[in-house]
Amino acid sequence: MALTRKAWIWTLSVVITAGAVATAGAAWAITASHNAAAPGGQTGSGAAESTPRTVPALYTGDELTWLMLPDDTLSTLLGASDIQPVKAEYHTVGESEGVHAEPEQCTDVAYRDDDGMIGIRATSWSQGGLGGSMTVRQFASAEQASANFDKVPAALPSCSAFEIKQIDRLQSSETISEPVSKESAEAKVVVFDDTTAPHDQYNHDHLQAVLLHGNLVLNLYVGHDGPLPLDQGKLVEALLDQARTAQEKLTQELG
Repeated sequence: MALTRKAWIWTLSVVITAGAVATAGAAWAITASHNAAAPGGQTGSGAAESTPRTVPALYTGDELTWLMLPDDTLSTLLGASDIQPVKAEYHTVGESEGVHAEPEQCTDVAYRDDDGMIGIRATSWSQGGLGGSMTVRQFASAEQASANFDKVPAALPSCSAFEIKQIDRLQSSETISEPVSKESAEAKVVVFDDTTAPHDQYNHDHLQAVLLHGNLVLNLYVGHDGPLPLDQGKLVEALLDQARTAQEKLTQELG
């Protein structure tokens, strides 16, 4: 399998358009690198190859799990317990029954947009008396993943406070903390805390982290009531480190 995909990476041309992917495997029909070696040890441009090849950060199947924080990190950093096995299950099914955010653009902060998603891996755990979850969504291209991720940081400046309604009935009022964001060579991440009122069996304060890496978007949700003993900076670094590890693993397998 690795040899076949390696040959695809360096010899095929990209043929990915929005809505044109029938299976997750189609995400691997990608552009050949301009650094691909030509006969005689030269690059396609005719210059001697002097830098390592860059493997495009495109993942499929169980490779999605490479972006997920390992169980020991979830336990030590987040206090997670009873961590469930990773599954490839999609749970957002059916109508929203009129539940939405006001202003409308804050829906991208409150809920994940699955438009264009072609693969998923997810896990969940207990978080004190509440719960946490981590979901990695696969898109057909890095551009589609970026468009999905970019909705969140674009909406946050105007969504420090918003409401969740069902039709016209108020469900909750939400207040967003100042986001913590950072970018590395491999990934972008934004972390923010959401204080909700009133609290009930469905509404709790929760921290969210959204990470972009290649054709993947990771969403981390940590439920809490009251102050959360979590260093958001450490969470940001842990997520960026995991993206770096995933890229190294992919490069080793395909390089």
